[in-house]
Amino acid sequence: MPRVPAQDRLDLLVDVARLYYEQGRSQEQIAQRFHVSRSLVSGLLKACREKGIVEIRIHDSRPAAARLQRLLCERYGLEQAVVVAPGADARTEVGLAAARLLEGMLADRIRIGISWGSTLQAMVARVHPQRLNGARVVQLHGGTGARDPEVDGFGLAQKLSAALSGSYLTIPAPIVVRTEKLRGMLVQEPRIREALEEGARSRIALFGIGSNAPAASSLVQLGILSRAESQRLVDKGIVATVCGLHVDAGGAVADTPLNRCLVGQDAQAIRRIPVRIAMAAGAEKAAAVHAALRGGFITVLVVDQAIAEQLSA
Repeated sequence: MPRVPAQDRLDLLVDVARLYYEQGRSQEQIAQRFHVSRSLVSGLLKACREKGIVEIRIHDSRPAAARLQRLLCERYGLEQAVVVAPGADARTEVGLAAARLLEGMLADRIRIGISWGSTLQAMVARVHPQRLNGARVVQLHGGTGARDPEVDGFGLAQKLSAALSGSYLTIPAPIVVRTEKLRGMLVQEPRIREALEEGARSRIALFGIGSNAPAASSLVQLGILSRAESQRLVDKGIVATVCGLHVDAGGAVADTPLNRCLVGQDAQAIRRIPVRIAMAAGAEKAAAVHAALRGGFITVLVVDQAIAEQLSA
């Protein structure tokens, strides 16, 4: 964009701010109106906030939630926490809150790593369509074989990439295979190796936190684990799953065949992703979320109030 006088630039900033914040125009619509790129509009809106042209104030009528958010950030060193107030459908509300959070982080050429699960499905379903340039969604591990493909990583990667006008890359393999030898062979396959390498370079990771308690385990519901196998994990103190990894109550990745045979990112790769957004709903997930927090897997947490109260007790 050509250099413009200071007053003209100020007028432009005010015009863009009014269109976006008062009239509800999208960044794409504003870009078309001024014949500029969407990324420039995003930069102008950022300049509006930096120069004080726009002041954003959030009036939170939920003092309990606000207090819990502060406590979670302070106790666990989180960059951000969102606590959803009690409601009829906590999973949907957590998904909605996570979707709004993600939308504030989106940019052109973003790479997002994605796991699987029903709470993640609730989030993806509520992401507003965006027109991003070069967005890429990559599966973080193989598929679970869920009866509903939209809950599995394959379907979630496809749906989120469509919402962002981007592309996706999946891992054409099961999340866990029978032997370490087979796992070693699969991760050398060009398509799988490409997906693992791209996923490790993600800017954002999206994942739910799973519990190994038999009554709450999604892996038991899918038939990947029996109730007895799930209970044996809990008896050994292995209480959580994070991106397919089984984690003990202290946050350490357990030395189990399930982890050694995982076709997906290892713990170090997950922790290197700069923004790691975890979500969970239901008081029964509190111990699992606590384990994931202790393991340093999470930078941004979205949970319901029932979980938040247990984590901050």
